[in-house]
Amino acid sequence: MVLAFERTWLRVLLALATAPMCLADESLLEVTPIAEGLDQPVGLVVRPAALDTRNDQTVDQLFVCEAATGRVLSATIGRNDSADFVPVTMLVDAGGASAAPTAAWFLDRQTLLVAVNEANDQERGIRVLQISDGPVAAVTREQQIGELLPQKAPVLVGSYRSLAAGSRYVYCAFQSVDGGGRLLRARHTAGGVSGLRLLATAEGAPDEAAPVALAMNDRGYLVAVYSPIDPQAPSQLAFIAPELIAGVGLPVLLDLDLASVVAISYSPMPRPVERRLYALAADGLYRIDAAIDERGRSATRTTKLAELTDPTAMAFAADGTLYVAVRGSIAAEGSVVRIDGEL
Repeated sequence: MVLAFERTWLRVLLALATAPMCLADESLLEVTPIAEGLDQPVGLVVRPAALDTRNDQTVDQLFVCEAATGRVLSATIGRNDSADFVPVTMLVDAGGASAAPTAAWFLDRQTLLVAVNEANDQERGIRVLQISDGPVAAVTREQQIGELLPQKAPVLVGSYRSLAAGSRYVYCAFQSVDGGGRLLRARHTAGGVSGLRLLATAEGAPDEAAPVALAMNDRGYLVAVYSPIDPQAPSQLAFIAPELIAGVGLPVLLDLDLASVVAISYSPMPRPVERRLYALAADGLYRIDAAIDERGRSATRTTKLAELTDPTAMAFAADGTLYVAVRGSIAAEGSVVRIDGEL
């Protein structure tokens, strides 16, 4: 009875139907560059634009942050176009130097959240940017959200890794330099975003691991990938239900046979009924499918879909088009690519 419930629950959360066990190398999806010359692009997000009535073409408005320069850039792109990113704003720290963005999330069409690391770890936080509508984006207001930690809580040295937001809270994954980490959250309302506080559910997270990638599913679950300090240990996928977020109970954990995960995201398109979960690792794009292990327990199975080198972020458009930011091996050689084909 318990196992039957667990299997049903797993399929609901992963939102995955049956899928092929693997893809041959020649079946990997095509990767199409749409923008180049970016300086360590991170925090890629899509704000869907209205239908372009001039040619009945659906267009997307992409935003990307440059970790090396602190710039937030945007571009409007059609399905077969290249993108010309233009600066929207420059993120600076208290001393006027460029800050280092690491992740981004659209809270709504006008509110862009950017996780920012600063030279002083006590000043890191989330920038809340109010973005004007229209083809040329501009920041109309900027707010800094810091950490509101208990008085005796140590200020850890490290960086934010990922952002996600649900109907009530913004969630932030933090990884310290020693490999550990923690989850933080901030309440958001029509009046703004509160300070970041420690999420109590993190106490049930894997030992000796740090959250490195976050996503939200349609049912309000926070989904997190935890990366272990021990490189030989598997990553784990944690599902945190809304009632668990309130501090009741512990997250459900599943082993994940992927190393160096940098991002996860659900596709907006049902395939065939529920949305599927995807992950970016250091060497490419993967789909995460539900599985049952040799002992009859709920598990996951990963399928590689596309070859990529050092991707940093991904974002789905409303029609399922997938864009990926790629860091590049040297300065100003980062890019944004589109994954073409059936995911």
